[in-house]
Amino acid sequence: MAEQQPLNVSYEQIIEGLRRRIGDLTYENVLLGTAVDQLQERITELTGDDRMNNCH
Repeated sequence: MAEQQPLNVSYEQIIEGLRRRIGDLTYENVLLGTAVDQLQERITELTGDDRMNNCH
């Protein structure tokens, strides 16, 4: 097995990568939250049961 060379990555590159990932996760969280809200509304429409709206 070949010896691995250390990565030469600056702190700025690491921080930039982390900020990008946080942005991606924030966007995904917004999408998932919206999807859950829409599903709860649809369940309420279909069942006539308003208890789902109290899950927040």
